[in-house]
Amino acid sequence: MCRLLHHYHLTFSTPGFYFPSVMSMMSKRVIESERTFTFSVIGAGSHGGTLFVGLFGSAIIRNYGWAFVFYAIGTYHSCYFVIGTVPLDPV
Repeated sequence: MCRLLHHYHLTFSTPGFYFPSVMSMMSKRVIESERTFTFSVIGAGSHGGTLFVGLFGSAIIRNYGWAFVFYAIGTYHSCYFVIGTVPLDPV
């Protein structure tokens, strides 16, 4: 029971740190005319990622087993990070 409460606390308290810090960083680094689009993409991205992982994760489990989910999603995100990251200019 204690472990479940700890997991619940971590799951629902971390967005309280993540989203304000991302919004602060984006307001400093994104020009004013593009802020609405950038904030929309960031907000939708976290929900889209949850939907993507849930949808394809259950299909992968059914066909390949539960361990393959971690390998497939981890490989996808690692490739995305390596290929898709662009260094930000310091303010």
